[in-house]
Amino acid sequence: MAYEMFLTKTFRILEATDPTEYVSLDPGNVALYNLIISAGMVDLGSDTMAKAVLWAMFGEGTTTRANLEALLSEDPVQPEPE
Repeated sequence: MAYEMFLTKTFRILEATDPTEYVSLDPGNVALYNLIISAGMVDLGSDTMAKAVLWAMFGEGTTTRANLEALLSEDPVQPEPE
């Protein structure tokens, strides 16, 4: 299976996060979430750490997971040429 990159600005993840679900996270997950958000841009493509962490925090059936999955159906940010 080919790797698929999906770069997104982290403010979009912040906007996708349900406040009630965020405040119910344990302190360790809050720290991880805040670390991801502080990056400015992350890759939510297949098999990335950021995606795995967010999907573990916000399981099936949560508003945040649904919002993040909807985000993945949009156009990703194009990486800068090197």
